[in-house]
Amino acid sequence: MLKFELVKQINCYQKNKPLTKKWWETNVHKLGLIALQTQIELLTKASEEDQDFVRFPLNEKPMIVSFSLSIVSDERIQELNSQYRGIDKATDVLSFSLHDASPAELIQAILASQNSNCKAPEFDPEFELGDIFISLPRLEAQAAEYNHSIEREAAFLFTHGFLHLLGYDHVNVKQESEMFNLQDRILNMADFSRKIS
Repeated sequence: MLKFELVKQINCYQKNKPLTKKWWETNVHKLGLIALQTQIELLTKASEEDQDFVRFPLNEKPMIVSFSLSIVSDERIQELNSQYRGIDKATDVLSFSLHDASPAELIQAILASQNSNCKAPEFDPEFELGDIFISLPRLEAQAAEYNHSIEREAAFLFTHGFLHLLGYDHVNVKQESEMFNLQDRILNMADFSRKIS
């Protein structure tokens, strides 16, 4: 089984935050690892039928995958949404991937970075995914609107953003179904399933 090490930078720019930095660190780590392992499992199944899928010998060291997460105000996320997407309104989560690749291509790139030809013992290839921004006011409002905990909504928004970093999108019905099913699977595995009352 592949091993991952997540390197994350978590920044909270909001006062009176309902979730501690420790909560974010613990749960972001858990959700990110589940997402990566689930992605590998899905692609391994698909690759059994795909002759073009490149298989690399696996190192014993874990693959290092990094990203940043920032918890921001509605005003800040609106600025980012306007600047980078041309949509001048606040949103709940934004992801800025450093890679324009499908989920399969991205996992291939992570595997390739692990199997670099560099043999120096101090060399640890780190694969940077990108940045996630979550609006704390939107998170709190949506938790109330959907009648579930702030923790569940935070887990949902992070997972949604992280899947975007892994190359998923929801611009058409097929993509949306694939991404949202995977999102639900990850949340259920991490004990953040949606409680319907």
